[in-house]
Amino acid sequence: MKKQYAMITKLKVVDPESAIAKIRTSNWKQNESIYLRDSELLLVSFAESSQDLLAQVESNAMAKREDLLREQLHSDWSRQIVKYVTTAKDAAAPFENSAYLQLRYIEVPAYRYNEYSAWRESTIFSHVRKQEPIDFFHAYHTVVSTQPGVMFLAGFSCSENEYKQLFENDHYREIIRQAGSRYIVDGENGLYTHIYKRV
Repeated sequence: MKKQYAMITKLKVVDPESAIAKIRTSNWKQNESIYLRDSELLLVSFAESSQDLLAQVESNAMAKREDLLREQLHSDWSRQIVKYVTTAKDAAAPFENSAYLQLRYIEVPAYRYNEYSAWRESTIFSHVRKQEPIDFFHAYHTVVSTQPGVMFLAGFSCSENEYKQLFENDHYREIIRQAGSRYIVDGENGLYTHIYKRV
């Protein structure tokens, strides 16, 4: 990964099509991908450092963009910055080419993080590498967020149902059971997954 940090922004909007059009005409020049799930927009931008991303948030260009979108928002801007850790599966241009992006999130007890990292290499990552429909699967860790933990960004271009089936079998259910009993705060209920379509 050339960009070591990502900023993930979520926006609940009144009219997705109008909001997307405003975003695309806002003269925002950053490296950004736009996704949609129901009425929630997901903006993912990348930089070499977390300071670069914070500078974007505080820039005049961002202030103008926020003003442009203000009437479209059901919520305030929700942002977090995550740092790239490792890759289970990669693609030449992952975020540019995949039709869908899934956020998979867990919070791992800090004292078990190193043990968890070794465990996931032989379980989660091993499973992911065997799944042809998955375009890419990157692991990040939160840097600035009210939701600390591990964030997986996974891309795919098959149907949502086909993708979900990759994780709905006895083998992967056992992986989740192991993770929930040892590595996830709040157990299996502490795992959340959301799928967004690239727009």
